[in-house]
This record gives sequence, C-alpha cells and structure tokens, in this order.
Amino acid sequence: MGLEPSCLLTLRDEWVELLRTDAARDVARSSFLLEEFLLRERARGLELRFSAGPRRALLHGHCHQKAMVGTAPTVAALAWAGYEVSEVDSGCCGMAGSFGFEKEHYDISVTLGGRRLAPAVAGRGGGYGGGRARHLVPPADRASRPGQARAASRPALARFPRHLRAIDFLLEESIMPLSRQTLESLYQTMVRIRRFDERTVELFNSGQVMGTAHSYVGQEAVAAGACAHLTKDDSVISNHRGPRPLHRQGARLDLMMAELMGREDGYCRGLGGSMHIAALDLNMLGANGIVAAGVPIGAGAALANKLRKADRVVISFFGDGGANQGVVHETMNLAAVWKLPFIFVCENNKYAL
Repeated sequence: MGLEPSCLLTLRDEWVELLRTDAARDVARSSFLLEEFLLRERARGLELRFSAGPRRALLHGHCHQKAMVGTAPTVAALAWAGYEVSEVDSGCCGMAGSFGFEKEHYDISVTLGGRRLAPAVAGRGGGYGGGRARHLVPPADRASRPGQARAASRPALARFPRHLRAIDFLLEESIMPLSRQTLESLYQTMVRIRRFDERTVELFNSGQVMGTAHSYVGQEAVAAGACAHLTKDDSVISNHRGPRPLHRQGARLDLMMAELMGREDGYCRGLGGSMHIAALDLNMLGANGIVAAGVPIGAGAALANKLRKADRVVISFFGDGGANQGVVHETMNLAAVWKLPFIFVCENNKYAL
C-alpha cells in the first residue's frame, strides 16, 4: 500500500511489463493506493466514523494517477468521508518531484501552477473556481431509485485498464445504480443490433447488400451504452460500422436495411450504403469509410454547438486502428484547448493490423 501514485503504480505497470512473470502479476494484484485499500476494506464490511456535517473538497489529481487509473478512487474515498468533491480542471501542478524546488525551474513551476491550479484554489469560495462536481450516474436514474441520496454520495468509479485491474472489488463498486427500465432498454438495444447484424450478414452473403458490410457482433454494448446518455439534440458520428449507433437513436430498421440494400427508400436514398449512412433528422451526422475521418467532423459539430451556446454534445466512434491516425490526436488537442462538448469513443476490438 502506498501514498505516492507514481511509485506505487509502477508495481502495477512497468514491473509487470518488465518481468512478465506470475510473481510480478501477484505483486501487482496486491498493490494498492491508500484510497483503493480503504474502499476494498469498506466493500468487505469496514465501517469508519467521520465527523458529521457536509464538507467540500477541491481535488487536484496526481498526474501519474490520472494517466494510469484516474482519480475516481480518491473521489469515492472522500465522498465516503462526507465530502462533496470538485475536481480542478488542470494538468501539471508544476511541482512534480523536486522540479518546483530547484532554482533553475522555479519560474516555470510558478507559471505552470498559475495556469489552472492556483486560480482554482484562490477562487475556492465561489464554486471552487472551475472545479467540476463528479456525477457519473445517468440523470434519469439519479431520482428513479430508492437510496438515491446514498448513490449520489458515492460517485461511480472510472473503469481501469485491464492490465491495472489488481482491484476487482472497485469494478463492483463502479456499477452505476441503473433502474430496471434502463437495463431492459439497454438489453433490447443490444439484441436489436445483434439481430440486425445477423440478418445483414445473411443478405450480404446472398448478394442483396450493396458494396460491403462490416459486422458489429460482439460490440453491441459499446453503442448501446455510449448512446444511452444522449438526448435527441445530441449528435452521433460513426465509423465504417456505420448503422449501429442508429439503433439507440430511434432509427427505423426498414429504412436502415433499405439503405444497406441500395434502395431509394433508404435513409440516404441508397447512396450511402453501410459505411456512409446518415440520418440528419436523428442528428446522426454520418458514418465514414475512411479510418477515423469522422473524428474531426465531430469536432466541427461540437465547435458549432459551443459557438451557438447549445446544450448539446457530439459523440464520435473510431476503432483501435483509427487511434493511430494523426487526425485523432490533433482533434483531441483542439477539443481540449477549445473545451469542446465532444466525446471520443474508441472501440478496441483488436482488429487493427
């Protein structure tokens, strides 16, 4: 167990990759940050008493922790102690290691800290100066389930990369308290996507689907879950496995299938096919056969929403192969600099060459 993320997490990342032994993996599974350890013991029945009364905390996450596992364990532990947590929207604090204490680096350190962190701390009396509250439970479910107050005080934890999952109990803790209605809706969407795909394959093999068609079998939960939070005003941009997010957006199956078969009564009058289908009336801004080409288009739509001050988000799907495209990283940079209401969804099916 440790307090310094950059030291402790080495045992769960570099240590495993360097040694590649069962012993190293055993060490990784037994290595915990303090807050992870406390949450594990809580899941096993640990009870701690904290002073009464609502309290507020401003959190600046450790850079290494944010990169490796996220700050969700810290947020959850503080929430358990009764804190309403707001996170500072900041990058490096400028004080890593001895960097900020060395004379030759002092001015750089002060400059870095002055960009986001220092102003947020200075303005903590007024909404914590740019910190954002952590609410990871879908809005529709925050007030639709008994025990809602308890759920809200225990923010869901972010998912950990597979190679860092030394703490499976945290994944159990991270399950959002979804209502039965929401769960049934998600399942129906996944089944609808699977059945549509199976039928598409049959028609493609019989020569009735024009052009080509890329299967989405095994990835149904991605589109269903990612689009579950969207409103009718939000926009979706897909990749070459184009039609699948449309299922969650309320698209008509007959028009989708007609498009794949090149018929005039399809969504794009048969001209888009599987890889270029669009439904502007549902804010489905189109799929794209070029790897990751939909990502910068999504950024443009997100920028338009921001300029219009519209309460809308754009979600763009790309694959693990698309993650290697320069345009993805360029768009991520622009989205961060411009603070665009844009969600990147990478579907890592490990198909990329």
